[in-house]
Amino acid sequence: MASMAKKITIFIFLVGVLSLLRTTFLLWNSSLPDFNLFYQSAGALLSNQNPYKNPLLFTQILYPPLVILMFIPFLGLSLALSSKIWMIMSIISAILSILVLRLIKPLSTSIILIIFSFLVLSFPFKFTLGMGQINLILLLLLSLFIYFLHFEKKVFSGLILSIAIYLKLFPGMFLILLAIKKKWAVITSLIIFTILLFIPSLLFIDFEIYSYYLKSVLLPFFINSSGDPYYNQSITGFLARFDIPKAIMILPIMFILIISTYLIIKKTDLIRSFTLLMVVVLLVKSYTMQHHLVLLLIPYYFLISETKSVLTLSFIGISYLLVAFNIKNPEAFANALFGPIILSHGFLGMLLLWIIMVKKNWNKIR
Repeated sequence: MASMAKKITIFIFLVGVLSLLRTTFLLWNSSLPDFNLFYQSAGALLSNQNPYKNPLLFTQILYPPLVILMFIPFLGLSLALSSKIWMIMSIISAILSILVLRLIKPLSTSIILIIFSFLVLSFPFKFTLGMGQINLILLLLLSLFIYFLHFEKKVFSGLILSIAIYLKLFPGMFLILLAIKKKWAVITSLIIFTILLFIPSLLFIDFEIYSYYLKSVLLPFFINSSGDPYYNQSITGFLARFDIPKAIMILPIMFILIISTYLIIKKTDLIRSFTLLMVVVLLVKSYTMQHHLVLLLIPYYFLISETKSVLTLSFIGISYLLVAFNIKNPEAFANALFGPIILSHGFLGMLLLWIIMVKKNWNKIR
């Protein structure tokens, strides 16, 4: 029996490695659209231009100015070479994320290999890699944040979360968790490093660019981004596919937030609280694209590590399958009877994950 399990593990791992090699080979000489966006925006910034008004870009960049600043070192290299380096950095970040999580909650080598394989086989991973997105870098940062938080390294946890917030603003939601858990030293560290990172950036980024970003990019995005494209797998995208008015959308969102906040306040442990909040943020924020779902590696990892029930593991597997696959031709389901449900597979996977976590946390506090 043990020999058969070992053979299955090796087979799954080999499939994962081959898939990763194939993905890397196919993308090696490809243009990574989002990385290209970062690269061109960094060039505009270095030329004292507003990158948010760059007419050469195929779409407007939505990331904070400090993120663009991070890509300036790549300008010393060609776009083609920089893209390859970024892809390698992203793959290494994914592997390191799993290893960091293992330091917090050790799992057997077999399970680690299976988790790695299912990660690289998933569409969110391939989508992130193919677009040249920053999600795998963010995944590593959030894994490190949990690591330092778990081992009471308050200064480092504040620093890492500060960088994560500058990469993508939504990790700022974890300030709520830190406040509820009274992690004042971490919050102080976060504030200090946020200021220390912001002030030097003004040497390269005019304050007017920050102002333009807040007023003309960020605010309109939050107001107008609850539409119904297939790639929006948040609850707003799900409800919009059923033509539910925005005013009514607030009701299920409030339900999820109230239940989750209650569980966090009721002395749920730190890791459980953090992973639950991660799922909630992706579930209810105005726009959750499929490549964002690669961040769910963290809650899946910890959920698997504490689950012994075969039935619960089966539901976790169903949840992951819903999150991990992709519909290549979503237009074919647009007018189908169950089209809105089929096109919401990522949302349904996250919702099932949230339900599993709520049930586990509820049982803990009873």
